[in-house]
Amino acid sequence: MLSLLERAGSGDDADQRAARQAASGLYHATAAALFLREALLLKDPRRVDLARLMLKHKLMPHDPLGSSAEDDASGDRVIAALVAARQW
Repeated sequence: MLSLLERAGSGDDADQRAARQAASGLYHATAAALFLREALLLKDPRRVDLARLMLKHKLMPHDPLGSSAEDDASGDRVIAALVAARQW
């Protein structure tokens, strides 16, 4: 990681792009891990859904024209929880 940071400061556009992609990947992986940790601590399955969606849509290669039934169900549960929370 340190080598990537050093290359990012070199001024080479390709190295800077690679550093940004690496940083984004690290951010999304960390966020997914925190959602899973919160899911265990709070016993909240919606956070598991958020982690799954984060990994699927930000870190995994995917078919832009398709989605799985599991992803659709996860998204529906997250959206329903958000709608319910706004009705307070």
